[in-house]
Amino acid sequence: MIQNRFYDTHDMQHAELRPIATETILALTATLPQRAASWTYALERTSLDGIQPMCTSVTRRRFERAQQLLISYERSGAEPFWPVELHYKDCIQTVFPPVVLRISSLGHAVVLDGTHRVYAAMHRAATTIHALVITTEFAELPAEIVSWSDVRLVERNERMVEKFVNLRRDLMGTPLTVTLNGEWLWRPLEPLHEEHSDEC
Repeated sequence: MIQNRFYDTHDMQHAELRPIATETILALTATLPQRAASWTYALERTSLDGIQPMCTSVTRRRFERAQQLLISYERSGAEPFWPVELHYKDCIQTVFPPVVLRISSLGHAVVLDGTHRVYAAMHRAATTIHALVITTEFAELPAEIVSWSDVRLVERNERMVEKFVNLRRDLMGTPLTVTLNGEWLWRPLEPLHEEHSDEC
């Protein structure tokens, strides 16, 4: 994930949250790089009971930011994590929902992007969220699926081998590259500090 100092100067609590249409987010999704495979994607309300993680840790900084985002949803009356725009004074963020992979043979979905947001929603006693659900008959996962009880809150971001069980780096590419840096689509682009890390 690309690191930036945007949140040092932009408080999410001061941004106006505006829901956007399903067609808009799916149209944006269709323009992103995709891996050739037999799968479909759709925006769905998804039960948290049916979503499992692969990442075993969440950083406190991103967990707190996810909680702040949930508060913004609650304040505006929108359901988490319906696609929204966050309007700041000098830019707009298009917020994609968490992305989960539903493999028919597994019977449940696996988080590909949005572990911190799903974890935060569980801590706020949510039972469902809106997610971008990728459905396929078969897929090789890059790590073992774990339980939410295995997920730890950590102060610093851990290395990939520390937070994924039996990691296979050759399979780490997801079927869908979700956004510029894993969470947001920026308009206009804020200058970013390209300090790459392995956040999930």
